[in-house]
Amino acid sequence: MFLSPANDFHGRIDDLQTALTEVDTDEWRTTCSPHHNHQDTAKYEVATQLWFDEHLKGSFALPQTPDADLKLKTENGIPRFTVRPDSSRPINSVDVFYTQQGQMDGEKDNMENTKSRFWRHASATKQGDEWTAEVPVFSNDKPLWVYGNVTYGLDEPVTGAGYYYGTYTADEFNLSSLMPMASPADLNAAGVKVTLQASSVIESFEGDWEKHWFSYKPAEWPRKTHKVYDPEWAAPSGAQLAIDVLSAKPNKLVLGVDKYVAEVQLEGGANWQSLVLSPSDLRNAEGESLADWKGIKELRLADQETLRGKQNKKNRKIGSTWDGEAPSFRNLRWQK
Repeated sequence: MFLSPANDFHGRIDDLQTALTEVDTDEWRTTCSPHHNHQDTAKYEVATQLWFDEHLKGSFALPQTPDADLKLKTENGIPRFTVRPDSSRPINSVDVFYTQQGQMDGEKDNMENTKSRFWRHASATKQGDEWTAEVPVFSNDKPLWVYGNVTYGLDEPVTGAGYYYGTYTADEFNLSSLMPMASPADLNAAGVKVTLQASSVIESFEGDWEKHWFSYKPAEWPRKTHKVYDPEWAAPSGAQLAIDVLSAKPNKLVLGVDKYVAEVQLEGGANWQSLVLSPSDLRNAEGESLADWKGIKELRLADQETLRGKQNKKNRKIGSTWDGEAPSFRNLRWQK
């Protein structure tokens, strides 16, 4: 059983594809959480517990690895990814994730890119026993990596010990497909069209928006995303970062970008509050301002955060415990 978070700096998801071809058995499964680096949440962590239950206790039977394939040559020029999951257990959802921020064949892995690459979510439509999703691309000059996640329900919740000694309780579990990797040469040979364009709207907070964000404590409202690292949502020159927030009570909102944060006082009430920030509004643990948005990798929305000081310098605590209902957000954007 391979627990392989998609952004793990150490157990890299592209190396996993090679490793699986060299395992001399068919008795293996994988679970790959999108956006995560070197740790997971309950529905991924529980996979190892279920594996032991099956092979040591004989009290559980895991479905087979989802079958999947990537079709590059299509009628409209947009690649399609099809997942055929084992339906021996109730299927809660099928999700497709893909990135164009993987390194080219033969290139040395860049650890910062590995930890920060953005995985797009593509909604899959069920037809018979198959789930199919279109995976539009932003460029024909970058590789395309795609995989599918199948979430199954559990008859009863399972509690276990997970990463970093933490306990978890899961009422569902995830199995992942293999990840086809297409090179730029493959994309161009198949006539794949570039249909995505740069956008100043980073997040609308509508529909399945949370599929593009992540948290290691999903029961709490703070979230992170690597969307700002993707070229589609890169900051235009001279832009400011803006977002609308609705908080029922006065609170402090922490907006973080990489190692820099800004603490903003929210008035509270029934009206939306628009926040507009320049790079200089965000500071690190030493009080230094962010120079510009160029090359930023992670954006965070939270109630509080601790910035780690360099060497023996003190940590810097920002924000405070949130009061009342979770905030609502809309229209995260770049503006001039």
